[in-house]
Amino acid sequence: MSLEIKEQKVKPSNNNEKVLIVLLIVLFLVMFSSGFLVYKLVLAKSFDTENTMTKVGPIYETEEFIVNFSGSVKHYLKAQFALEVSNKKVKKEIEEKKPLLQDTINMILLNQTMEVLTSEGREDLKDSLMESINEFLDTGSVEKIHYLVFLLT
Repeated sequence: MSLEIKEQKVKPSNNNEKVLIVLLIVLFLVMFSSGFLVYKLVLAKSFDTENTMTKVGPIYETEEFIVNFSGSVKHYLKAQFALEVSNKKVKKEIEEKKPLLQDTINMILLNQTMEVLTSEGREDLKDSLMESINEFLDTGSVEKIHYLVFLLT
C-alpha cells in the first residue's frame, strides 16, 4: 500500500509540470503574436510615412532685408527668405541676377503696410514676391517661398 500512495503523489506533480509547460508555451505564443501585431500595425506604418515625406527642391537663401513700412518712419520690417526653386539651374541663375533679385524684393517690401501683420497679408506677400521674381527667370521658376526671418517693429 505504501507503494501505491507514493505513485499517486508522483502523478499529480507530473500533471502540474505538464500544465505549467503548456501555460508557458501559450504565454510565449501570446507575447510573440501581440509583439508581431504591434510591429505590423504601429511601427510598420511609421516607416511608410518616412518614405512619403515631402520632397523639397533646391533652396536659395536670400540676405536679410530691412525696410521701413510704407508711410511710416517708426515701424520697419526685417525679413529673410528661402526660395525653393524648380531646379539647380534656377539657383545658379538667381545667383547671377542677385542685384535684380535684391531690387525686386526691396521694392515689394518698401510698398508693404501694416496689413502684412496678418497671416493672409504674409501669404499675399509671398505670392507677390514669387510672381515678381519669376518674371525675370529664364531657366525655371520659384516654386515656393519660405520665411526664415520675419520681424515687424
